[in-house]
Amino acid sequence: MSTPDAPENELTADEGAPGTPGTAPVTPAGDEKALPADIAELSYEAARDQLVEVVRRLESGQGGLEDSIALWERGEMLAR
Repeated sequence: MSTPDAPENELTADEGAPGTPGTAPVTPAGDEKALPADIAELSYEAARDQLVEVVRRLESGQGGLEDSIALWERGEMLAR
């Protein structure tokens, strides 16, 4: 429920805005899977470095469709 002076895309306090006492935290829907051990054990910096390498390889355009899809999926996991 919004007030006349509140922008349409903003929640008011009575709508349960994130962080409002009494509301549950927002979690991503559906596809939360456990990360593979090799990714889960990486430090933030190591995961970031690997993600940069994945992006570089994807941008180079080398490799086939299957390789690109596998790289994309790994990049998605590294970004978590």
